[in-house]
Amino acid sequence: MSCIFNICENVPRDKLGYYSSMIGGILFFTGWWLMIDVHATYATVISTNKVYYLPGMFATAAFIVVNIIPMGVIQESYYYSDRKCCGPLMAKASLFIGLLIAFGSLIASSYILVNDFLLQSDVYLWPGFGIFLQNLLIFSANMLLKFGTKSSEF
Repeated sequence: MSCIFNICENVPRDKLGYYSSMIGGILFFTGWWLMIDVHATYATVISTNKVYYLPGMFATAAFIVVNIIPMGVIQESYYYSDRKCCGPLMAKASLFIGLLIAFGSLIASSYILVNDFLLQSDVYLWPGFGIFLQNLLIFSANMLLKFGTKSSEF
């Protein structure tokens, strides 16, 4: 599988997994750090509606679902294997479901940003942008870790 946008053409093949894991971990950490900052700074705004936490939780669940199965299982061309719990068809289905959850959480966070913060003139804007940036960073980390390497073992 080719690397995303061919950015990593000059990176040695044995170091590509390390770099993508490191950058993906930093993106994931930064996303949750922004949400912690939003909660610590604007606790009165956020605590009135607990729904604001759900897109980040679903994005984290999608992160786990998408990255738990290696690409080698997904790229197999046959539909029967000796694996008892997860063949290529189940791996592709879980990848599809995980990507649906990831896109859904990104869409939900953008809806929260627009509907609850941008259209309301009497509230602060940073909590909405923090929730959206958290989900955008988790989604970016998810895509980087799953599709950002050339190797089929990550």
